[in-house]
Amino acid sequence: MLIVVLGTLLFIVPGVIWGIKYSFMFYIMVDQNVGPIKALEMSGQMTNGIKMDLFVMYLVFILITIAGFLALFVGIFVAIPVMMMAQVYVYRQMAGGFRDPMMQEPIEGEIIE
Repeated sequence: MLIVVLGTLLFIVPGVIWGIKYSFMFYIMVDQNVGPIKALEMSGQMTNGIKMDLFVMYLVFILITIAGFLALFVGIFVAIPVMMMAQVYVYRQMAGGFRDPMMQEPIEGEIIE
């Protein structure tokens, strides 16, 4: 039984870690107009050191979703948009100082070579 539990954890835990690590990939692709490989790299860099905080956020999202279902399924129509906006807010906070230098707009009057 212990071997089965350990084997299951070895498949689930890395999946959860990678899911959190690359959870902002699509936001980066849209926001910064980069390809999927570059977006994966940038999402990995962006979430470096804060994966546990993001894990807690996603656990709270699961609890909010359960509460939405318990509210006669009507609460889910409020819960999902609120969670999506919360995730976008977290992305925007993290992306504030994290921009690809190749995608920045030139300063007015600057000569581009």
